[in-house]
Amino acid sequence: MHISVDESIKSYSTKPLNEWNGWYSWQGFYAELQKHIGGNWGYVSNPAGGFLGFWWHWKCVEFENKKFEFYLQLEYHKLIFKLYTHKTNERKKVRDIYRRFLFQKAKELNIPVKKYGRIGKWMGVAILEGGYRVTNENGTLDFDGTLTVLKQNMNLLDEVKKEITAHSKS
Repeated sequence: MHISVDESIKSYSTKPLNEWNGWYSWQGFYAELQKHIGGNWGYVSNPAGGFLGFWWHWKCVEFENKKFEFYLQLEYHKLIFKLYTHKTNERKKVRDIYRRFLFQKAKELNIPVKKYGRIGKWMGVAILEGGYRVTNENGTLDFDGTLTVLKQNMNLLDEVKKEITAHSKS
C-alpha cells in the first residue's frame, strides 16, 4: 500500500510518535505549529548531516552594553533554548549572563531545563528535560497538550526578557 505525500505530511496527527514518517511528519507538525504560534521552519545544515528545525519567539535585549537575541528552537524531539550574540569575543560572557537569568526563571516557574550546546554564533544554551511533545494514551500526539508546553516555554522567555531588562536599567 502506497501512501501519498499529503497523507505522510498529515501522519503526525494520527501515528504514534515513534512511527512518524521521517521528514514528512515533521513538516506537517511544524506547519500546524506555525498556524498557532508563528515562527519558521526548514532544513538546518550542520556537520552531522542537518535536521528539520522550527524556531520562534525571538527576544532582543541589551545587558551591560552587550546586545543579544534569544529564541526557542525545536530540533525534532528536542526543545532547545538558543542564543545569538553579535560579537564573537562576547559569546561566552553573553551565554553565561543569559543562562543565569534563564535557569533562575525556569526554576521559579518549575520548568526543567539543563545546560546544553557549545559556544558559537547561534548556540544552544539549554534544553528542556523530558521533551516537549505530549502524547495521548495510544502514543499519538496530543497537539493541544504539546502547545501548552510550548506556550509555557514562550512565557519563560518573556519572563527572562523582563528580568534582564529590569536588571539592565538598574
